[in-house]
Amino acid sequence: MKKILSLLFGALYFLIFVFGIRVKALELVEEPIDNVWYFRKGGGISSFSAQFKYYSIDGKTTYCIEPGEHITTHSYEETQEIDSPYSNEINDLIGLIGYYGYDYPGHNTDKYRMATQALIWEKINGQTVEYWTKPSGAGTFISVEKEKKEIMNLVNSHAGLPSFKGKQLSSYVNNAVSFTDTTNNLSYFKVVDSEDYDYSISGNVLTIIPKKIGLIEVNIERDTYTKELTIYFVGIDNKSQTMGYFGINQYDKFKIYVNSRGGTITLNKIDSYNFNSVPRGDAKLEGAVYAVYDSLDNKVDEIVINSSGVGKSKMLPLGTYTVKEIKPSLGYKLDTNTHSFTISKSNLNPSKKVTEWVISGTVELFKVLNDKKTGVLTPEKNIMFEFYLKSTGKLQVRGETDEDGFASYYLPYGVYTVKQVNSNYGYDKVDDFEIEIKDSSYIRKVIADGVNEGSKLKVIKRDLDTNNIISRDGIKFKIKNLDTNEYVCQSISYPDNKTICEYETKNGIFITPEKIELGNYELEELDEVMDGYLLNSDKIKFTIDDNSKDIIEINFYNKEVKGSLEINKYGEEMIMENNNYHYEDILLDDISFELYTGSDIYSQDGTLIYPKDTLVKEFKINNGSYNIDNLYLGSYYIKEVNCNNEYNMLTSPFYFDINYLDQYTPLVKVKIDLKNNLKKGEFILTKKDKDTNELIEGATIDFYNDKDELIYEGVSDNLGIIKLSNLKVGKYYYIEKEANLNYILDNTRHYFAIKDEGEVVEQTLYNEKIKVEPVKEDPKDNIVTKLLNNTPQEDIIEEVIDVPITYVDDRLLSIISIIFILIGITNIYAIKKYS
Repeated sequence: MKKILSLLFGALYFLIFVFGIRVKALELVEEPIDNVWYFRKGGGISSFSAQFKYYSIDGKTTYCIEPGEHITTHSYEETQEIDSPYSNEINDLIGLIGYYGYDYPGHNTDKYRMATQALIWEKINGQTVEYWTKPSGAGTFISVEKEKKEIMNLVNSHAGLPSFKGKQLSSYVNNAVSFTDTTNNLSYFKVVDSEDYDYSISGNVLTIIPKKIGLIEVNIERDTYTKELTIYFVGIDNKSQTMGYFGINQYDKFKIYVNSRGGTITLNKIDSYNFNSVPRGDAKLEGAVYAVYDSLDNKVDEIVINSSGVGKSKMLPLGTYTVKEIKPSLGYKLDTNTHSFTISKSNLNPSKKVTEWVISGTVELFKVLNDKKTGVLTPEKNIMFEFYLKSTGKLQVRGETDEDGFASYYLPYGVYTVKQVNSNYGYDKVDDFEIEIKDSSYIRKVIADGVNEGSKLKVIKRDLDTNNIISRDGIKFKIKNLDTNEYVCQSISYPDNKTICEYETKNGIFITPEKIELGNYELEELDEVMDGYLLNSDKIKFTIDDNSKDIIEINFYNKEVKGSLEINKYGEEMIMENNNYHYEDILLDDISFELYTGSDIYSQDGTLIYPKDTLVKEFKINNGSYNIDNLYLGSYYIKEVNCNNEYNMLTSPFYFDINYLDQYTPLVKVKIDLKNNLKKGEFILTKKDKDTNELIEGATIDFYNDKDELIYEGVSDNLGIIKLSNLKVGKYYYIEKEANLNYILDNTRHYFAIKDEGEVVEQTLYNEKIKVEPVKEDPKDNIVTKLLNNTPQEDIIEEVIDVPITYVDDRLLSIISIIFILIGITNIYAIKKYS
């Protein structure tokens, strides 16, 4: 462990050296006192004696607080917290001894220094500490009992904290509140001055007078001879004697609180005409500013009216205040009245309604008929005018002209749109016009009507779904007069002088060159190809009368042609019949696709719907098909994103177009048939002789799937091979049904699997050849022997017939006979040679 610590300290010093890291170290100063030795004894602890020394660190008087520990370094660091081995009572006691010891006023003598250290040691370990002129209680005894007694008297009479520590009371600004100390300790403490309050102390009563509103903290601390806090000094080697300087502790300071309350002034601003907080015209109650003055006419706050017509002051002390408007809100006159308020304990939040007069003006209209032929202006009576507030579009006032064509209106601040409601037959209504009321003015306006010559017709081609303009040229229309049953024709001079009865759009709009006279009409679209849209065969009826504007607008809608996509998804299914297999098409489910745009897709009104290669839809095949409707015309492609693991997924996108057919086909249908092929491989089985590896033909093998269904029956060819081509991925086994005649049948199951597309699996099935064992006989009975001994032929035949031939057919018997004859001849030759 010591070795590890050494390494750690070595690393620390290396970092200090290399990176310049510095730890603040303080020097312990020792000052030996001549002819003064302390002698600690008793308490069940070994006695100890040493020369008495004064200790100081950073100019502060310090004491040893670990009896028996040595001073091993003079470099110390300060801290206010240590892991003390003593109880809290001991820690508090030695802290008070140090505080009332040598540094206490009037105690700055050697004996008080000696008495302070002695008391600290005695309270810590229970030993008695004496001072002598020589070591170990020799020489002359130096008594410090008087000093110790004086220190302990101060310690024992040390006052605790006042009883109201941490307490909170409520009051008002400039109103006194009192805290009473029931422990009689207040005289040992003082209040820290603050701009937030005034204070006074009388006996055990502390009086606070708050000078502001809110929660006020009153700081109180012990009235001490020092401001320094108790500090401990620890040797940087973590072994040296811990030293202590004893000043005041944190708990010698505390706070009390005064919740200083006040009140607020609330203004409710209302319109003086309608007596509510809804402003008139374009005026606003919001934004008016009121100044608040105290009783000495000092401005102490400003109240700003909000959108609800309400304003509230900040928190104010009790007292009397006056409120005056210094800035009016938009459209209102300045309120010159002075409003008085008193904030008292019984009414902390007084409020008042303040009325405002809106700026208003008078508008007078003079309405006349203008006969363009004679130039005579005739007053026009009973003509209704309506005034709409432009900002809201809401009707404000309306009224008719009198016998002399006059009408007068009184309007609040704002901008108004004036509309003529009616007119005499055959005369135009005047165009809408605006009037602005911005001060208390008088406005007079003369209005003259002319003969109503009809209206021009403006037709706008629009998309039925988006309401956007179809910006196309050359879309033709005809206008039929229903009163005369004739089509409206008009003359133009540009670019050529001619009469037109068909009107063509330019960027999706046309306006008749001339006005159309009063009457009833019908608008129809001509039957022509309009790329991307259906023909609208509906006819729109309209009327031009006295109430019609100079130009009347008609929106003529066309439905955009859309497309639909039908996808049929096919796969394969293995069919087993007649000891063989083949594949038939079936519908597939749960195949996922994504539909993308093959080019930028625009609606027919020119709006970009999808950029190229945008994912339009994700979908999954259900019951073998899927339909997508409401597709915009254009180029698309679909991508297969997953399919059943048994099948090969389509890896190439499938592109298709949805193209416009004609103005009569609302839905262009596209049908796509897609097929996934099963993953397939090949299985090759080779039949071989177990001993010689010779190829075996003529063996019949049955092949089964993992459901024990016979899928194929095959016979090995002249190369000993049975091949199963285009065999779908799966698990299989085979059993030899009939073996070659010369071989033993293998009726065990042999397993194999096709795991992936294109995989070729090869296996070899070995068969054991049928073997015939010769019968062992006595040489004397051997046919050859009989031949050598001239045995009669019929005997030889009898012997041959008696040879066992169980399970051997005629061919095999012939072969065996030949072998025996050859053996016999060989034996005869050998006998003759060696006899």
